[in-house]
Amino acid sequence: SSTILILCRDKARQPIPAMTTSGTCKSFNLSKGFGFIADTEGKEHFFHKNDVTGKQPNVGDQLTFTVENSANKPGQTCAKNVTGGTMGGDLEGECKWYDETKGYGFINYQGESYFMHVTNIKD
Repeated sequence: SSTILILCRDKARQPIPAMTTSGTCKSFNLSKGFGFIADTEGKEHFFHKNDVTGKQPNVGDQLTFTVENSANKPGQTCAKNVTGGTMGGDLEGECKWYDETKGYGFINYQGESYFMHVTNIKD
């Protein structure tokens, strides 16, 4: 098997090998779009909702992800290619507002307001 290295913009940081690992979702704030995953060794990794494939995670979900150097915080890692989330389903919210020209808007759900883009709308 071969090792894939993640290239860093900052040459002072050494790339770490990309590897798939697993862990538990410790926190996830859907309205802010980020959370943390604790790997099997207890180390926590930041993740952003844009790095999730499939459903967003619920706290306690067992997730699979790759670990990479953080582009924003030198010396820290983040989770990418996050899978295994169980959030979602047939939830209904109230459209707060939607701009058809721009293709986005906000939905109110359980007292929170959530951003939504036209590409997230399914029939």
